Amino acid sequence: GNIEAMAHHHAGDYLAILAGTATGEVYLTENDGVSWSCIAKGLPPISKAGHYRWFLSDEERATVLDKMRTWKSQATA
Repeated sequence: GNIEAMAHHHAGDYLAILAGTATGEVYLTENDGVSWSCIAKGLPPISKAGHYRWFLSDEERATVLDKMRTWKSQATA
């Protein structure tokens, strides 16, 4: 998925960069982007409004919308 959000954590000599995707993954690098690890997946889209929809096939879009409905109902339960 498209990278929709980024954050960094800096403490002393340590720097971590995190990137969230439009398809619900979060990636982490601790070596200035030389390598990345997926630290979370299966999340709702990390995206402004419906921007993520342009990056998905019809099947992927239906799957993501179902995940969003499930996540929202669990969060409000």
